[in-house]
Amino acid sequence: SSYLSLVKRLFADVTVVQDQILYFDGAVHYYKNNDLLAVDKFEKFFVQYPNSTVSTKAMALTLKALIGLNLDARADRDFLQAYPHITSNEIRYLSAHVYFNLGRDDQALAMFDSLSNDDKYGIDSNLMSNLIVSFTLDPSESISQFQIIDNVLTNNPFVVLALARYYILQGNWQRAEAQYSRYYSLHVESRKQLSQYELVLSLLNSGKKQEASQLLEEMM
Repeated sequence: SSYLSLVKRLFADVTVVQDQILYFDGAVHYYKNNDLLAVDKFEKFFVQYPNSTVSTKAMALTLKALIGLNLDARADRDFLQAYPHITSNEIRYLSAHVYFNLGRDDQALAMFDSLSNDDKYGIDSNLMSNLIVSFTLDPSESISQFQIIDNVLTNNPFVVLALARYYILQGNWQRAEAQYSRYYSLHVESRKQLSQYELVLSLLNSGKKQEASQLLEEMM
């Protein structure tokens, strides 16, 4: 932007704030939803200022952008592995999601567990830990586990969606539909994904269980 260009010129000779200007450059693009350009700016930032006071903020925004772009492998290779000294609870939380998305459940579980008592990320981390553990269980055991969580965290969209998906795996279509109905009332997703869920419900209501199950597996 013209404002940012002006700031760069005004502070061109003040090296003490150059790192913050470069960080701000990437942040502006991130908050304007220019994720790829933001990542490019942050990549240059880390090369020049790997030990800046705003490095943790830059890393968090970088990971959010790459996760949103489904570029988890790049997030791990080019940033988490390249700059392991840049860390915070937020970065650990985002890292856990990167590992989970890459199918590295053991690493994800260890990272989520390490945040179990964190004031900000503890609840979500415990939910993710339970989800990862539930993958090794029978659907009935998983449902029991998430029902307990649902009783504590009433109407949490993540828990409701997990229950719906496990009822699908169990073949309990009526309860799955009920949980999806709860989910719709709690959480608004993108039109595309919401329409996919609505299609699943339509298939279920039409008795087309095989088609609904296949579509749900693709979505998961």
